[in-house]
Amino acid sequence: MLHRPDDWSQENADTLREIKPHEIELRRQLVAEILEYSPHASTDFLSRFTSDQLQAYLEHLQLAQKPRGNQPWIRRNNSPAVVAYRPSA
Repeated sequence: MLHRPDDWSQENADTLREIKPHEIELRRQLVAEILEYSPHASTDFLSRFTSDQLQAYLEHLQLAQKPRGNQPWIRRNNSPAVVAYRPSA
């Protein structure tokens, strides 16, 4: 089922109550834009992320649409160069 930004689930309602109204609107706008690039993403999944994380993901999706040519991709300072998963015990 494809979700849209106005389909915030009850599961996320408590989280949304803690967020200021302008922040909720910003997140809805970001989710709507992300869904234009990635229509199979669900609103429930995307609503788990902060506005900053959603903005970074949207920028990533927008950059991926353009030919890179000879320009390097510049990693943000707050993202690690290498990510690894270590299972517990």
